[in-house]
Amino acid sequence: MSKAATLFIFGCGVLTGMSIGFRIAKSVYEEAATETEQPFEEDDSIDILENSEIITENSYTSSDKTEDKPYVIPPEEFGEMEGYIQSSLTYYADKILTDEDDNIIDDVEDIVGADFAKHFGEYEEDSVFVRNDSKKHDYEILKDFRLYSDVVKNKPHYSEG
Repeated sequence: MSKAATLFIFGCGVLTGMSIGFRIAKSVYEEAATETEQPFEEDDSIDILENSEIITENSYTSSDKTEDKPYVIPPEEFGEMEGYIQSSLTYYADKILTDEDDNIIDDVEDIVGADFAKHFGEYEEDSVFVRNDSKKHDYEILKDFRLYSDVVKNKPHYSEG
Protein backbone atom coordinates (compact mmCIF):
# COMPACT_ATOMS: atom_id res chain seq x y z
CA MET A 1 0.00 0.00 0.00
CA SER A 2 1.22 3.46 -0.78
CA LYS A 3 1.92 6.12 1.78
CA ALA A 4 -0.97 8.21 0.51
CA ALA A 5 -3.44 5.34 0.97
CA THR A 6 -2.15 4.68 4.48
CA LEU A 7 -2.52 8.34 5.43
CA PHE A 8 -5.99 8.42 3.89
CA ILE A 9 -7.13 5.36 5.89
CA PHE A 10 -5.53 6.76 9.06
CA GLY A 11 -7.31 10.12 8.54
CA CYS A 12 -10.65 8.39 8.01
CA GLY A 13 -10.14 6.45 11.24
CA VAL A 14 -9.34 9.63 13.18
CA LEU A 15 -12.40 11.42 11.80
CA THR A 16 -14.66 8.45 12.53
CA GLY A 17 -13.33 8.19 16.10
CA MET A 18 -13.83 11.91 16.67
CA SER A 19 -17.36 11.77 15.30
CA ILE A 20 -18.32 8.84 17.54
CA GLY A 21 -16.70 10.48 20.59
CA PHE A 22 -18.53 13.75 19.91
CA ARG A 23 -21.91 11.99 19.64
CA ILE A 24 -21.33 10.06 22.90
CA ALA A 25 -20.23 13.19 24.75
CA LYS A 26 -23.21 15.14 23.40
CA SER A 27 -25.74 12.49 24.48
CA VAL A 28 -24.20 12.22 27.98
CA TYR A 29 -24.21 16.03 28.35
CA GLU A 30 -27.85 16.32 27.18
CA GLU A 31 -28.93 13.54 29.55
CA ALA A 32 -27.19 15.21 32.52
CA ALA A 33 -28.62 18.60 31.62
CA THR A 34 -32.15 17.16 31.49
CA GLU A 35 -31.76 15.64 34.96
CA THR A 36 -30.46 18.85 36.57
CA GLU A 37 -32.93 21.18 34.88
CA GLN A 38 -35.94 19.73 36.69
CA PRO A 39 -36.87 22.44 39.19
CA PHE A 40 -37.95 21.69 42.74
CA GLU A 41 -41.53 22.30 43.59
CA GLU A 42 -41.66 24.89 46.39
CA ASP A 43 -43.34 22.46 48.80
CA ASP A 44 -40.79 19.70 47.99
CA SER A 45 -37.83 21.92 48.89
CA ILE A 46 -39.40 22.81 52.24
CA ASP A 47 -39.97 19.12 53.02
CA ILE A 48 -36.39 18.31 52.06
CA LEU A 49 -35.06 21.03 54.37
CA GLU A 50 -37.31 20.11 57.28
CA ASN A 51 -36.50 16.40 57.08
CA SER A 52 -32.81 16.58 56.30
CA GLU A 53 -30.70 14.39 58.55
CA ILE A 54 -27.91 16.97 58.56
CA ILE A 55 -30.22 19.69 59.82
CA THR A 56 -31.71 17.41 62.46
CA GLU A 57 -28.39 15.98 63.65
CA ASN A 58 -26.80 19.41 64.04
CA SER A 59 -29.87 21.13 65.50
CA TYR A 60 -29.83 23.74 62.74
CA THR A 61 -32.93 25.86 62.28
CA SER A 62 -33.96 28.18 59.52
CA SER A 63 -33.34 31.85 60.22
CA ASP A 64 -37.05 32.74 60.37
CA LYS A 65 -37.75 30.42 63.29
CA THR A 66 -37.12 31.25 66.91
CA GLU A 67 -36.50 29.02 69.87
CA ASP A 68 -38.97 28.73 72.73
CA LYS A 69 -36.22 28.25 75.30
CA PRO A 70 -32.96 30.15 75.80
CA TYR A 71 -29.99 28.49 74.07
CA VAL A 72 -26.21 28.80 73.97
CA ILE A 73 -24.70 30.60 70.99
CA PRO A 74 -21.08 31.00 69.83
CA PRO A 75 -19.40 34.22 71.01
CA GLU A 76 -19.26 35.61 67.47
CA GLU A 77 -23.09 35.52 67.28
CA PHE A 78 -23.52 37.63 70.41
CA GLY A 79 -25.20 40.91 69.48
CA GLU A 80 -25.74 39.86 65.85
CA MET A 81 -29.55 39.81 65.98
CA GLU A 82 -31.10 43.12 65.03
CA GLY A 83 -33.39 44.48 67.73
CA TYR A 84 -31.99 42.24 70.47
CA ILE A 85 -30.72 43.74 73.74
CA GLN A 86 -27.28 42.65 75.03
CA SER A 87 -26.59 42.26 78.74
CA SER A 88 -23.74 40.96 80.83
CA LEU A 89 -24.50 38.68 83.78
CA THR A 90 -22.20 37.24 86.45
CA TYR A 91 -22.19 33.63 87.64
CA TYR A 92 -20.50 33.33 91.03
CA ALA A 93 -18.73 30.33 92.52
CA ASP A 94 -21.67 29.66 94.85
CA LYS A 95 -23.93 29.20 91.78
CA ILE A 96 -25.66 32.56 92.03
CA LEU A 97 -26.45 34.43 88.83
CA THR A 98 -26.68 38.21 88.99
CA ASP A 99 -27.34 41.14 86.67
CA GLU A 100 -24.94 44.06 86.05
CA ASP A 101 -25.85 45.59 89.44
CA ASP A 102 -25.27 42.30 91.31
CA ASN A 103 -28.99 41.76 91.86
CA ILE A 104 -29.77 38.04 92.07
CA ILE A 105 -31.71 36.62 89.13
CA ASP A 106 -34.43 34.34 90.50
CA ASP A 107 -35.96 33.06 87.24
CA VAL A 108 -32.70 31.67 85.80
CA GLU A 109 -34.40 28.99 83.71
CA ASP A 110 -36.67 31.52 82.01
CA ILE A 111 -33.87 34.05 81.41
CA VAL A 112 -30.84 31.93 80.33
CA GLY A 113 -31.94 28.30 80.67
CA ALA A 114 -31.30 25.82 83.45
CA ASP A 115 -28.20 24.23 81.92
CA PHE A 116 -26.18 27.30 80.86
CA ALA A 117 -23.42 26.58 83.43
CA LYS A 118 -22.63 23.25 81.72
CA HIS A 119 -21.42 25.22 78.70
CA PHE A 120 -18.52 27.07 80.34
CA GLY A 121 -15.42 26.01 78.42
CA GLU A 122 -17.39 25.06 75.32
CA TYR A 123 -16.33 28.20 73.46
CA GLU A 124 -14.50 30.19 76.12
CA GLU A 125 -13.29 29.05 79.53
CA ASP A 126 -14.91 31.76 81.65
CA SER A 127 -17.92 32.86 79.61
CA VAL A 128 -21.10 31.54 78.02
CA PHE A 129 -23.31 33.34 75.54
CA VAL A 130 -27.06 32.71 75.57
CA ARG A 131 -29.81 33.90 73.25
CA ASN A 132 -33.38 34.25 74.49
CA ASP A 133 -35.60 34.72 71.44
CA SER A 134 -38.81 35.17 73.42
CA LYS A 135 -37.26 38.15 75.27
CA LYS A 136 -35.22 39.31 72.22
CA HIS A 137 -32.13 39.34 74.41
CA ASP A 138 -28.53 38.10 74.17
CA TYR A 139 -26.73 37.42 77.44
CA GLU A 140 -23.01 37.25 78.09
CA ILE A 141 -22.51 35.25 81.30
CA LEU A 142 -19.13 35.72 82.93
CA LYS A 143 -17.79 33.27 85.50
CA ASP A 144 -16.57 34.83 88.75
CA PHE A 145 -14.60 32.51 91.05
CA ARG A 146 -15.50 34.53 94.14
CA LEU A 147 -18.50 33.89 96.37
CA TYR A 148 -21.45 36.19 95.85
CA SER A 149 -21.70 36.87 99.59
CA ASP A 150 -18.06 38.08 99.66
CA VAL A 151 -18.62 40.44 96.73
CA VAL A 152 -21.85 41.92 98.07
CA LYS A 153 -20.43 42.27 101.57
CA ASN A 154 -17.86 44.77 100.25
CA LYS A 155 -20.47 46.95 98.50
CA PRO A 156 -21.46 50.24 100.20
CA HIS A 157 -25.20 49.47 100.23
CA TYR A 158 -24.79 46.08 101.97
CA SER A 159 -25.94 45.59 105.54
CA GLU A 160 -25.88 42.35 107.52
CA GLY A 161 -29.13 43.31 109.32
